[in-house]
Amino acid sequence: MSDEPLAIVRVDHGEVGGFFVKNAEGADPENLAEVTYYWRGRIMVITHTIVREQLAGKGVSKRLYAAAVEAARAEGFKIVPQCPVALRTFNKESGWDDVRHRY
Repeated sequence: MSDEPLAIVRVDHGEVGGFFVKNAEGADPENLAEVTYYWRGRIMVITHTIVREQLAGKGVSKRLYAAAVEAARAEGFKIVPQCPVALRTFNKESGWDDVRHRY
């Protein structure tokens, strides 16, 4: 799975949003994985990560964070990884320091 393409969808409702991996079959309305956030000005605060069992351990959360990093670079905002899983991943990825907001 880690090398297979995932359909990552971003949904932003203005104040909150997320990056999602949807169920391809459409039979299950729940997301297979998600990273949710809220906006504080031009800062995306990542608050929550969920990866369902069938995708666990396959690098999916990192790929969702990478989608957030790509969006930050393209749109010019910064990211605060508040979720403990996101924080651990961002701490390991020095290549993402350019979009990480530091207090």
